[in-house]
Amino acid sequence: MKIEYFREFTILAEYLNYTAAAEHLYITQPVLSRHIAALEEHLGAALLIRNTQSVELTEVGKIFLEKITAILADYDNLCARIRLAKLGFSDCLRIGVPYYALNDYLGHAPEIFESTYPDVKLLYSVGDPNEILHNLLMDKVDIALLANRNFPSAENFEFHALYEEPLGVLINRNDPLAAQTSCSLTDLKDKLFFSIDNFYFAELWQQIKNLCQNAGFEPQGPAMLNQAEAALIAVRRGDGVIIHGRHMRRHASDEIAFLDLTDKGCSRTVSILCRKKNASGLVRKFIKLFSK
Repeated sequence: MKIEYFREFTILAEYLNYTAAAEHLYITQPVLSRHIAALEEHLGAALLIRNTQSVELTEVGKIFLEKITAILADYDNLCARIRLAKLGFSDCLRIGVPYYALNDYLGHAPEIFESTYPDVKLLYSVGDPNEILHNLLMDKVDIALLANRNFPSAENFEFHALYEEPLGVLINRNDPLAAQTSCSLTDLKDKLFFSIDNFYFAELWQQIKNLCQNAGFEPQGPAMLNQAEAALIAVRRGDGVIIHGRHMRRHASDEIAFLDLTDKGCSRTVSILCRKKNASGLVRKFIKLFSK
């Protein structure tokens, strides 16, 4: 049985839609159907329940998904370590970081770590926070740097606080406030606030809401968008504002200004996350070094 069939099954189990899964895999839907059918025949068990409306995992399919996901992760880790050994590295540490915050969150820690442990290769996985959390849970990364503590499955992780990241506001450059370098929350009471529609950003919005209430007003919004890029486009149009960590100041441009927020409590904690059952000594070494 080809290992690609196992990977295709995990993608199909994520989408529960043959067309969407096939598009993600860059194959046709009939090809995906044939591969899944071959996998089921090989196993002698039905993994999916199909009808004209939906696709669902059978009980056997749920068990197989859990086990094969772990097997694929172990296989990928083994392959990576073999490739690194050929390059002269004894081990690797996989780090997940939001793509907008890579340099801000990591700072000089990678350089110091690599000089301290020259035989260890640092591998980076960048993406949106939800993707990073998923990769951490699925053992695709060893640690993650994130500014969030309350989300589903948080009980599976250890949190090691690093520092407080100030919050700021992204605002259209033509807004009168954009002439300033900072502002207060009350300056934004008539603005529409944008947020991203996923569980990771839910905690940030609750913090913003509480801060605005402490400042004496109810914030307008949030207007929910599906990704950060869509929110930035809305700010460029002058439709509203985004409150986010200071690492988002990199989006300041001729169309968007980034202003620091002066209110007390306008910050959030950036932490290193690792799985509670992660036995890697490298994880502890990185946390100890970074914390210094």
